[in-house]
Amino acid sequence: MALATDPASMCAPSSDSPDASVIRPTDRPGDAQPSTHDDDAPAIDATRSPTPHTCAASRRVLVVEANADHSLSADLIRILGHLNDADTDTGGAGRRPTSAQCPPTTAEATETQFSVDTTHDIDTGLRMIETARNAGIPYALAFIDAIEESIEDVAHAIHRISHADPEAQLLIYGDDKTILGLTEINNVVVRPEIDDVAIPSPPFVLREPLDQEAVQLVALALVDRWSLRRTALDLEAQVRGLEHRLDAYASALKDSEKALVQATSERRRAEDEFQYLATHDALTRLANRVLLHDRLRHSIEQARRYQHSLALVSIDLDHFKTVNERHGHATCDRLLNRIAQRLQKLMRRSDTVARTGGDEFAIIVERVRDEGEARLIAGRILEAIGAPFDVDGRSIVVTGSVGVSIYPQDGDHADVLLREAEAAVFAARNGGGGRIERGSNLWANSSLNLRNDLCQALETDGLQLVYQPVVAFSSGHIVSMEALIRWHHPTHGNLPPLDLVRVAETEGLMPTLGTWVLDRACATFAGWHQRGIAPDAIAVNVSAHQLHHGDFADSVQRVLSRHRLRPHQLELELTETAATEDLAASSAALRQLSALGVRVVIDDFGAGFSSLRRLREFAVRALKIDRYFTENIAVNVDDAEIVAAIIAMARSLGLEVVVEGVETMAQVDVLREIEERGFRGACSRVQGYLIARPLWPEQAEEVLSRVRGGGGFDALVSQTADILAR
Repeated sequence: MALATDPASMCAPSSDSPDASVIRPTDRPGDAQPSTHDDDAPAIDATRSPTPHTCAASRRVLVVEANADHSLSADLIRILGHLNDADTDTGGAGRRPTSAQCPPTTAEATETQFSVDTTHDIDTGLRMIETARNAGIPYALAFIDAIEESIEDVAHAIHRISHADPEAQLLIYGDDKTILGLTEINNVVVRPEIDDVAIPSPPFVLREPLDQEAVQLVALALVDRWSLRRTALDLEAQVRGLEHRLDAYASALKDSEKALVQATSERRRAEDEFQYLATHDALTRLANRVLLHDRLRHSIEQARRYQHSLALVSIDLDHFKTVNERHGHATCDRLLNRIAQRLQKLMRRSDTVARTGGDEFAIIVERVRDEGEARLIAGRILEAIGAPFDVDGRSIVVTGSVGVSIYPQDGDHADVLLREAEAAVFAARNGGGGRIERGSNLWANSSLNLRNDLCQALETDGLQLVYQPVVAFSSGHIVSMEALIRWHHPTHGNLPPLDLVRVAETEGLMPTLGTWVLDRACATFAGWHQRGIAPDAIAVNVSAHQLHHGDFADSVQRVLSRHRLRPHQLELELTETAATEDLAASSAALRQLSALGVRVVIDDFGAGFSSLRRLREFAVRALKIDRYFTENIAVNVDDAEIVAAIIAMARSLGLEVVVEGVETMAQVDVLREIEERGFRGACSRVQGYLIARPLWPEQAEEVLSRVRGGGGFDALVSQTADILAR
């Protein structure tokens, strides 16, 4: 048996009805009489014109002729077309297969050609089918000669061909015995390793003798079905590919959404932290000056409504600079935290304890009966501060100067009570410290004297400017000098700059003072420029009073013209609080300055904003991070993360970052770690005592003349230290 190979070969059921279709010679196109084939067998619509096809690999036909004496291949070649001149071999099993190109003989199929291969051995046929399929030129149709073959061998051949190429269409050439046998073999046991292979379409059975038109019609129909199935499979593969891509896109989208949610959450946490730190001290977590002012205003409203008194206690630690130098910065930070904790334990939950400066605290005491009770509370505060603190195994003793103002006796507005309490502290400190002063009218009296003294100082050139370098973090170049005002009062000595600014703002002298500082700083810079030692720019601080003055931008232009400076050589720094006092006026003024070409920098960033959205309302070029954010970054991981978040946020907005308050190399190391984490170049400038304290003009000139930037930040620090040590 040419179809038999292995007794254990797989066999699968095929049937006459409904799985097998029989085309008899009497089934002619156009026959009017009813079909004589079995009722259950599917009928072929012979009136349909064959679908035109092009001669292609999709018309390949394999004939498995069991007996070389049979004429199936010759009949098929005759029916489907004429043999090519190619060499043919009709020998027995195992011989070389034959091929022919056969154009159809019917007029309806003149465009269809078949490529016919012949073999007399099922194993060779299977190899041909597998090779053709792997090469991408599969057989569309397989004819199996079942005449004189056992039904089991035919079933084996059917199933093995279907296993080799499940899409191949099968056409069986047999007799009534074949049809009956294929119908009855449904229950044949098949080999388990291939019994799940499905035959995609039931084989047709052509009954001998072959009918030319029936063969052509069935061949064209099966090839059409094969082609449609191949197209469907290709489309299914494309759909699966698209589904896979969609799944990949969906997965990527989910990952992106997850990353976006995480980034949004991190940004929200960072903004919440910014908002918290806008109203709280970064070191002690106490309320800061902004929150103190807001709560004091609210407390005054409540006291006015319910007709009771309140006290504001202001505290300065005496000689804290000496304590800092003796015990070190880190130890004093822990000392400040201990002081904050002790004050919180001492006061009631309804009271507000705030840190308003480096060594300054303030407390709102709700519902005091009179001045006597206020002084008693102030005495307890002074006593609590004076008790020894155990820090890092050391016993540290500090004293404080305390000032008290009372609502409503000393004032009925928050600003007035703050000024009175600070004036009382100033008096206590001048009295030797470690004492309590009441603020009643102290500010009014001292303010009047200070106003007169300030006017005289402006007229007699009694004020001075000092200059602190701002350095490029990457190269070590000095990129600008910040001008800072100093006033050595003939009676009170060196007044704190904040006291000077408060006097000027309160007494309406800020525009005059601001113009003096701007003019003097630009004059100094012009002199440096003539000598060839000037940095890129001079930085000058601006107050809200100046910014909101109607012709501020014009006055800046006049000063620049007077000293022949270009706008980009001037940097104006203003605090967040100043910028937000009048948003509309501030935005307009800052846009005018930006249009002029002046570089605008937000100073003390983080100390006043309630929302980062306000940054977009100002035409600023850089942010200067508040020193309270940076002073603990070397010892506090949270503070370092906050600084990193500010740097990332600034970079996303296209803003440069200036980190002020840098006093140790440990802080520098943290900034470098932040840059290495992906923010390289974002921390563009650095300022602080590590580089240089504010310098008198002659010191600043010497540093500018002798420092050679470009060797890196560490080299610059070493150079300035050597220059200033001489």
